[in-house]
Amino acid sequence: MSTPPIIQLDEVHFTYSGGSHSALSAITLSIQPGEIIGIIGANGAGKSTLCYLLAGLIPSFFNGNFSGTATINDKEIANIDANKLPYLVGLVLQNSRLQLSHMCNTVYEEVAFGLENLGVPREIMLKKIDQALKMTGISHMAERSPYTLSGGEQQRLAIASILAMDSPVLIFDEPTSLLDPVGRREVLSVIMNLSKSGHTIIIAENHLEWIAEYTDRVVALEAGKILVQGDPKEIMSLPEIQSSGIGWTRFTQASALYLEKTKSGSPNRLPITLEQAIHFFQTEQGNHGN
Repeated sequence: MSTPPIIQLDEVHFTYSGGSHSALSAITLSIQPGEIIGIIGANGAGKSTLCYLLAGLIPSFFNGNFSGTATINDKEIANIDANKLPYLVGLVLQNSRLQLSHMCNTVYEEVAFGLENLGVPREIMLKKIDQALKMTGISHMAERSPYTLSGGEQQRLAIASILAMDSPVLIFDEPTSLLDPVGRREVLSVIMNLSKSGHTIIIAENHLEWIAEYTDRVVALEAGKILVQGDPKEIMSLPEIQSSGIGWTRFTQASALYLEKTKSGSPNRLPITLEQAIHFFQTEQGNHGN
């Protein structure tokens, strides 16, 4: 017997109030518990809107025209009590400062803020805070001011604040887009560790190499519609991924350029990761007797 999806979208359409065109159109998507889903698309393709929908913010918190069916754990998203939503799904935005309460003096207090507002008993709250700080690697920063942290550290704090709610689904809307390479590695490392702990991870991310390497499935958007979805190894080197404005990974680009210059026969599938690219070029050298 197959496991029922934790999130199910059927023929979802959404247009923001005052908008002249659909932000999402005919979106049908099933997400299984424990999956790592990558959402990719050019600017304006609908990545953030899809994240807001999956997080339960559409249609309740954004004005607009909504149609279709969207459920989390078989519950209609539109009918879920706002106080219960954080226990089902958590959303981490690309700008961590937007998620700070601006009412707390320390990292520890910031992680506690949401739990206190929901009336979580103190004994349970303390355990959840300590666990969230540990999982994100910021326990040693507990007494620091949130505003003295680096960008990567603040993003980990935002993740810890969401983690403390025990949401089984975690959604990340371009969480590394404002970070330097060090901060990006910090945050992506935390996300990978969370996936190993059984969370369902949905991440909209422009860092295509990471999406190609670590996600189970990729959903590619174009103009608010699903262009293609599937195993990243099978779809991320497709011509339509390149032509849609999403682009290819640098490894796919290098391999395609090599084939163009050498006029070699095209393989069944271009490489998308470093490991695949190494194998590709080793094979090409072998075929040419080098």
